[in-house]
Amino acid sequence: MGEARAGRGSRSREVAAISAVALLVTLVIAAPVLRAPSERLFGMEIVGRHHDPFTVMQQFAGAPVPPPYLQPATDGIGRALAHIMPPVAAYNVLVLWTFPLAAVLAYLFAYELTRSVTTSAMAGLVFAFAPFHVAHAAYHLHVSQVQWIPLYFLALWRCLHGMTLGRAATLIAALGLVVFSNYYGGFIALTMTPVTLLLFWLAPSPDGRSRSWRDLAWTSALLVTLCAAALLTAHRIVPTVFEHPETLAFPRADLFQYSARWWGYLVPPVAHPVLGAWSRRVWESYGIGPGLLEQQVYLGIGVVTLAAVALWAWVRPRGRTIPLVVPFLTAIAAMALVCSLSPERQILGIRVVRPSALLYLVAPMFRSYARFGVVVQLMIAIVAAIGMTSLWQRRTPVARAAALALVVLTAFEYTPLPWRWRDVLPTSAHRWLVRHRAAPRVFDCTNWAPAEQATAWLAGYPFGYLHPGLPDCGESDIAGKLRALGFTDLLVRAERPEFRWLSEHAREGLRTSYLADEAAVFEVAAARPAVYVTSVEGLYPREYNREWTWRWTSGDATLQIENPNAAPRTPALDVELASFGAERHVVVSLNGNRVTDLVVRSSRAMYRIGPLLLLPGSNQLALRSVEPPVVAATLERNNDSRPLAIAVGEWRWKRP
Repeated sequence: MGEARAGRGSRSREVAAISAVALLVTLVIAAPVLRAPSERLFGMEIVGRHHDPFTVMQQFAGAPVPPPYLQPATDGIGRALAHIMPPVAAYNVLVLWTFPLAAVLAYLFAYELTRSVTTSAMAGLVFAFAPFHVAHAAYHLHVSQVQWIPLYFLALWRCLHGMTLGRAATLIAALGLVVFSNYYGGFIALTMTPVTLLLFWLAPSPDGRSRSWRDLAWTSALLVTLCAAALLTAHRIVPTVFEHPETLAFPRADLFQYSARWWGYLVPPVAHPVLGAWSRRVWESYGIGPGLLEQQVYLGIGVVTLAAVALWAWVRPRGRTIPLVVPFLTAIAAMALVCSLSPERQILGIRVVRPSALLYLVAPMFRSYARFGVVVQLMIAIVAAIGMTSLWQRRTPVARAAALALVVLTAFEYTPLPWRWRDVLPTSAHRWLVRHRAAPRVFDCTNWAPAEQATAWLAGYPFGYLHPGLPDCGESDIAGKLRALGFTDLLVRAERPEFRWLSEHAREGLRTSYLADEAAVFEVAAARPAVYVTSVEGLYPREYNREWTWRWTSGDATLQIENPNAAPRTPALDVELASFGAERHVVVSLNGNRVTDLVVRSSRAMYRIGPLLLLPGSNQLALRSVEPPVVAATLERNNDSRPLAIAVGEWRWKRP
């Protein structure tokens, strides 16, 4: 294409230039991460907070990794880096280095095919900052190691167009890096190898070298030998994968959620600053759920149009040269796209089976077939760059304006700005506690999830979470209970109903320390209580309105009361009650002994129970409605099918 370069010095300068550009873009989009590399991560949480990054960080810090999951070409480097820097920083290094490395190695691969610096530079940058790569860099360290894919294809191409010992060694190293940096990458590369092997061998070399059966035979023999050796080694190290693959298998139904939609290649990334909101609405309308991350395989209208220009220029060259590799790269991209789709689909009443159905039978431990999109992205990026160069070389004002416009459109579609980062801790309230509280013991008012397994390790202090004995933080004596349990602070996130309630209604013993849009921190300022309610049984989840908060019972409720003292206590209990429907008679018992009867009206009011003789340790206070419950829908004319009897609001202990 008129841009061939000669000499190692020239090639080194070109590689240095593309490295510098990719590194500069990476530094710009990751600038906030670089300011605090041990506190922040690159990327946006488009599907919420997941445990994957934090599990890897803990493994870098020394946590054991089961053999089936150890990916040494990535994990080994991460552990080495964690000896000289904090594990979070080591993780960031391994994520961010993929961008310049992907750009350089894709550039070298494209240059081997086209001998065009301009074409190769565009292909390298498009591949490095593709939505697929940027999205996975936020969650999956191993999947984001996409740089070894173009290196493997480059080594394969060179072996098929002139096998030498040096090229064979490069192919061995490249295949090792692909497989052992990311097992998904290895699975994808090996799956694509048979088709790629044949198409690369059939594709003409840009230097005019004629194809040789010898090169094909030696390359094929080398790959077969490597695969056989890898399988034998894997069988020795992790025999379970071969003898009992069902232990690692995903349900086949998962393939439909984590495989790509063909039209997903035309839907912009949900993290796009302009188009993202529309894109998210599209995916939500299809009920994509947790598979949303895997669907970030957008190619871009600019890239697809330029690729179409390259194909048209190849079909009708009009006297100008176009790399003859264009149809071969397009064919590989098409095959990868088909592999990325779900196992089957009904088309015009006919059940069409796709490659992933067969691949699942061989390797059921892989489910995210949308990740074949990385090969689609690489091949189409090169074809699109060829199309851009073809347009520019026509030298007409219209052609050059079209080329420039499509490049600008691609830059807009792929834009990685604004800043892409988030704190390693779940909220700013967690970060505030780290910076302003010495050795706190925090109760985080949320349900524990795998994403929280590393939060205490990252923060450096312990956390408590909601559990059956403390299912919410709306209880009136929450401060006393937390103090009795040894907590110094209460953290409430904005998605919890308690956030608004506690922000607007003062609770005795809680003092607001930090308040932000997404979370709040309350200092537990209550004294250690003489007695407190440890749990409540027989109640429905808590409800709120502007005036009060309550929990319904279907007729029987039991308060587990703890007396931590060595001697009995005789406090009275004021409890807020309201009946559902009509007036109700409520029998109150303590440790199986009847204490009193209450007549509870439909309007909420405080009722005095006691004094109560509370023995040291655990005591049970039971409330039983004499009248049977009433299904809510029969009175309220709603869809509430719960049988309701009594609403239990707040309670207060009174000294004798």
